[in-house]
Amino acid sequence: MDIGLSLSPSFVAAPEKRQSVTMKDFFDNVFRYPRYFISFTLGILYSAVQPLVPLLQRPTTAVALVGAVIAGFVCLTLTLRAMLGLGAV
Repeated sequence: MDIGLSLSPSFVAAPEKRQSVTMKDFFDNVFRYPRYFISFTLGILYSAVQPLVPLLQRPTTAVALVGAVIAGFVCLTLTLRAMLGLGAV
């Protein structure tokens, strides 16, 4: 019983040529991730700081900005110390 299917060599899928992955290739790939993380983090910081730069031009807004940064740091420090139980708050 013939159903009309023939597998001529032009229709047979050729086996894929696999590249052998060596440990050097593996570690080259692994070492790319810290560089990506650093460049990603620097890009985020740059995007966050860039709109604040014009505020540093005038003394009044510069003092307010520095005060807000210090207040934010103190708030973060006190919150983390209270959450971790690192001392009297």
